[in-house]
Amino acid sequence: MEPAATRTGPATGRERTSRLSVSRFAVPCVAAAAAFAAAAAGAGAPWLLLPALTAGAGALWCVAELRALNRRLHAGARERAGWERRYRRLHDSVALGVFRADAAGRVVGANPGLVALLGFRSEAELLAGDFAEQIYVGPGTFEALLGRVRTQGALELADLRLRRADGLTATVLATVEAVWDEAGGVESFEAVLVDVTRERLATSQRRTLERRFRRLFEAPGVGILLGSLPRGAVEEANSTLIEQLGLRPSELPVPLERLIPDEERALHRELRAALELEGSAGPVPASLRRSDGTRLDALLSVALLDPATGEFIAVVIDRARAVGDNLRTPGRPAAAEAASPPVVDGVGRRSA
Repeated sequence: MEPAATRTGPATGRERTSRLSVSRFAVPCVAAAAAFAAAAAGAGAPWLLLPALTAGAGALWCVAELRALNRRLHAGARERAGWERRYRRLHDSVALGVFRADAAGRVVGANPGLVALLGFRSEAELLAGDFAEQIYVGPGTFEALLGRVRTQGALELADLRLRRADGLTATVLATVEAVWDEAGGVESFEAVLVDVTRERLATSQRRTLERRFRRLFEAPGVGILLGSLPRGAVEEANSTLIEQLGLRPSELPVPLERLIPDEERALHRELRAALELEGSAGPVPASLRRSDGTRLDALLSVALLDPATGEFIAVVIDRARAVGDNLRTPGRPAAAEAASPPVVDGVGRRSA
């Protein structure tokens, strides 16, 4: 896809031509005024010197105005040349895809950025296929997209899906504009595309993880808390953990110290040290203090979510409830000892 050709020539040539044009205008004017003044003086008519001098001054003023106009024209040409150079750099940029389509919607030009974005070997290979049928995926149809541009004049920051040469789908952020002719009709379409495939994929994966975590967070039977090590507090907790600890949702955030029995503080210090050093700890048997002062015997697993902020997540399983559920489940051992969690030696290490 070739951008508009640069319409500027060598600056020295333009300046030489303009100076010559000014000289061709100014020199005869000044010469005529001087000749007229000399004739007036020779004829002994001094009163004729005034119009001669006036004509000479007018010629000099015209020369000055023409030179100023010439400088403004050159400044405009230099500015236009700068814009054209910047447009060419944009057009040839690998990071941006650019295409041009005719009034019928047939893509007739593409820059190297779009060729690389879609995985083709050349512009000719890209243009050989039907863009609307073979490359454009959605939303809707390519004809419908251009129809919106005809109506609105432009379509900005639209998410489009395009099929690459290898069959994969790329997501682009597109701005499509209509180019109008003098009669007010659409002459062509121009589009600038930015590849956002990775960003959209990352967003989709994050939303999937968030939905899965939300289902886990809201699942009954397992207590989950989100906390902060620097603040030493439980920031969020699911309904199961709130029920296990006898808390009210309005009490959150709650200090961690309030939930740790005095006899368990050494174990919890070990858990925190392991969490900061290794990023996770457990599962380990531990006790938590309920709001009524009683103990909750639990199996505790902790993982660091963000080392920079010290945010962590903990999973709390009520050991007594887990044993009771196992006893009520057909096919499971009836003995409580067989249903109890494995013995853990220290923090997160099972004994042989």
